[in-house]
Amino acid sequence: MSALSCPHCGNARMIMAKVPRDVVVVLPCPECHELMVLFQDKAIALSREILRNGTKEERRNHIAEIVEEFLPRELFSGTVEWDFGEGVSPFPFGERPTRRPRPRAPETREDQHPPITDEEAERFYRFELHRIDEPQYFKRHFGG
Repeated sequence: MSALSCPHCGNARMIMAKVPRDVVVVLPCPECHELMVLFQDKAIALSREILRNGTKEERRNHIAEIVEEFLPRELFSGTVEWDFGEGVSPFPFGERPTRRPRPRAPETREDQHPPITDEEAERFYRFELHRIDEPQYFKRHFGG
């Protein structure tokens, strides 16, 4: 956990739980209720007024200014070499854990569970549908 100060009112009583490194969080200050953006232990003020009443260009510029605060300074210095050959990035983003493949659902054959016939549906409707609320009948056919 880390303590952050609100960029609007300076409230330093905010205790933040550990947020994953690549996650951006938008939340209100518990004291002044103004919005802020949290990313990598930085808090940047977000203007609710611009978001609600600003033009599309004003909103775009405001969000771009916030994103710019989180970008590495080397990006704007002109000293970055933009050789992205062989999948190497000039910025340290940390290691991402490898994902385990999802287990596959067991394959079912169509003939394993053929569709219900019209005769079976009619029989169920005439003789069994009214019994579905009986606990013993329900448990016998549906388990539980």
